[in-house]
Amino acid sequence: MSHYFGLNEIKEKLIIVSGLALSGEEFCKRYNMGSEEYNKTYNVNDYTKLTKLVISNNLIEIAVKIRCLVDDLKSQKIQVNFGSKIRIFNSGQCADGNSKEKNFRFICNKIIHAEKFNLDFIGNKSYHQDMVWWSGEITLAGKYKGENWGFFFSVLDWSDQIMEFLKIAEGNIIKSQSNSCDLQMHS
Repeated sequence: MSHYFGLNEIKEKLIIVSGLALSGEEFCKRYNMGSEEYNKTYNVNDYTKLTKLVISNNLIEIAVKIRCLVDDLKSQKIQVNFGSKIRIFNSGQCADGNSKEKNFRFICNKIIHAEKFNLDFIGNKSYHQDMVWWSGEITLAGKYKGENWGFFFSVLDWSDQIMEFLKIAEGNIIKSQSNSCDLQMHS
């Protein structure tokens, strides 16, 4: 194995990402985001910027580590289960109303190579018009071989598939990491 990854750290990041996706509306309601009597603790600007920082940093780290883990297992001829497919929807210049199904490794590659990474914030007419929150959708865009690509997906579906992969592959990952030549020299 080329690198040694802490599986619990990856799982921790997945929980953080999933938790933020699921809690956005409640967080924004608590702090009256967008209203004139907004809570002084947080405002919409704080929320959107900090959420993007946390999600972006965690997703790039998860994507790189998971892709390396998958590639390492494949290089050792270990079968990799990608679980069920994740539905993605074309967006931007590529929007055509169609959806496709891709595996989590495909999305990891696109996270790593994205030229645009946007959290898709939503609102609700029953709240203040300026109140928005992140509900777990991410839009990625870039170019591959001169062709534009762009799509959005649910980070919850992606996180679920990665957790399923880690649970299934954990034994093989631990075995692969412990078989590293440098570690065996000192055991």
